Amino acid sequence: MNMARMRDEMDREYRLEQAGEGQVSSFIAVIKERIAWMEQMGMHQWNDEEYLDFYSEEYFAEHARNGRLFFLMRGADIAGAAALLESDERWDGDRAYLYVHHLATRTGLAGKGAGQAFLKAIEEYARKQGKRGVRLDCQAENQALNRFYEKSGYRSVGEAFTAGDYVGIRKVLEFAEENGKKEVGGGIKRQNEKTGNGKNEREGWKEKPGRKDRKKTAEEYYGL
Repeated sequence: MNMARMRDEMDREYRLEQAGEGQVSSFIAVIKERIAWMEQMGMHQWNDEEYLDFYSEEYFAEHARNGRLFFLMRGADIAGAAALLESDERWDGDRAYLYVHHLATRTGLAGKGAGQAFLKAIEEYARKQGKRGVRLDCQAENQALNRFYEKSGYRSVGEAFTAGDYVGIRKVLEFAEENGKKEVGGGIKRQNEKTGNGKNEREGWKEKPGRKDRKKTAEEYYGL
């Protein structure tokens, strides 16, 4: 079986499903699992920033009530979770795009294609909602993660920004560009802008001192 066919079968294996308010605890469980994994791997990310103190259960419940929480499903099992928002303060608030946050796949899915399938499912959902594209941000210095997004068609917009210790880079997938119609993918407030109040807005990761041997690739993180 060739690689393209394998990818197609993996994509069909997964599906996007909206999470209801009664499923918030399951959504948070995915994040908790990933936080524990980050700690085990010696990373600085959600595990070092009191993530679930700032993003509380009520925060996620409100997004669920507004239809913004989604699971990546693999059969009857939850394979990942993400919030798909109508606006993002790190951009310009243009509601023509879909904004991805809290993206996490279940641990132990390496080699299962979950990360790529998740992005494709999100993009398909965005198209059905009539969006121009998908926007997100990631750790600017995480080369593996940046390559993952670039291979998936996302390109960097503007310069890196800071939010506390997090140094991020905005990325966008323009649907018009996929069809060969080049468009300008701006939409940032100001380049080099500082956002948020520090640790509460950090969504990147960096290694703990002395733990370089435990560095994980994007493939391992997203379960590709």
